[in-house]
Amino acid sequence: MSQKNKTLLGLMAFAAFFACAFFAYNALVNSGIIEPINFVVTETQDTTETPGQQEQHPQTPDFTMLDADGNELRLSDFFGKPIVLNFWTTWCRFCVQEMPYFQNLYQQMGDDVHVIKLNVRESRGVVDNFMYANGHTFPLYFDVADSGVRAFEVTGFPQTFFICADGNVQASVMGAMNASRLQQGLDSIL
Repeated sequence: MSQKNKTLLGLMAFAAFFACAFFAYNALVNSGIIEPINFVVTETQDTTETPGQQEQHPQTPDFTMLDADGNELRLSDFFGKPIVLNFWTTWCRFCVQEMPYFQNLYQQMGDDVHVIKLNVRESRGVVDNFMYANGHTFPLYFDVADSGVRAFEVTGFPQTFFICADGNVQASVMGAMNASRLQQGLDSIL
């Protein structure tokens, strides 16, 4: 067997191993057998302010989105209340699996928290049909120009960011949410 064929065979074996590990991990997380390891909480350092000095926090990147009526909004328009920002698509099975948790959050928190379910690159008709078929009632927002994806450097779906009322990202989760992960993120911004 030539060196080139050995290298190709080795790369194929590595890719197959990686794919199996990825799907096994997601299956174990979604079934609740193991806890996810990718929950990142960013805490601000406790600093003593001198009189007249404001504590400085890095702000969440701002971007433009559309609401369900086609009105242009900025993420910063929602500052003042905690925000749960979720990037999703209808074709992503993990996005679909986590939808009931966001519906419950929206129903429980009402106007106390902004639940921004930001659909990426899909038409209004596709998303409306999906929402109607699944009985979801939370507000819809659309990232038609990928400005949110670029601002938050989203590399996969779903991805969720927990943002304090002052505009600080406190936590982010890559992958499907479950009730406990959603509550843990929510607790970090309330």
